[in-house]
Amino acid sequence: MASAELAGVQTGERPAGRGGLRRLLVSIGIANAALYALYVGVLQVLLPLQVEAIDRAHKVAVLGLVSGVSAIFAAAFNPIGGALSDRTRSRFGRRAPWLLGAGAAVLVALSVLGRASTVLAVLLGWSLVQAVTNTYQAALTAVVPDRVPQQRRGVASGVVGVATSVGAVAGGRPG
Repeated sequence: MASAELAGVQTGERPAGRGGLRRLLVSIGIANAALYALYVGVLQVLLPLQVEAIDRAHKVAVLGLVSGVSAIFAAAFNPIGGALSDRTRSRFGRRAPWLLGAGAAVLVALSVLGRASTVLAVLLGWSLVQAVTNTYQAALTAVVPDRVPQQRRGVASGVVGVATSVGAVAGGRPG
């Protein structure tokens, strides 16, 4: 049995076929670009504006507090999301339920954050966004070893790297 096939048997996922790999890489690229556009766009553009509108006099301290507390959620939920998606068994694979569920939850969490009008609400909203996006990111990251044959993982890593950079630049552009 080839190593890609063996990897699929061991993980419960099927490696992508030749045509499927191209589609998979495009999907992974789009997903990573969107994720990093969200991270950078909210953290560098929207969150500072929101905090300034709530507490102009203390905006730097408040943004530092919000960023610091939410970083704890990010650090905690990435391995939690990874562990949960590792243990998931469904007819759609291990990662898909987490990608779809966390993707939908991101929209809800961003809506909560967008409606926040107090420092506490911003802190809770951004922490919720961090928890959900890091759960999503953990499942997304695991797609490469699950579905990409070992000899093509360099290409997949390149796609992720370029998409991450493109997303970060796109998200950081105000207006």
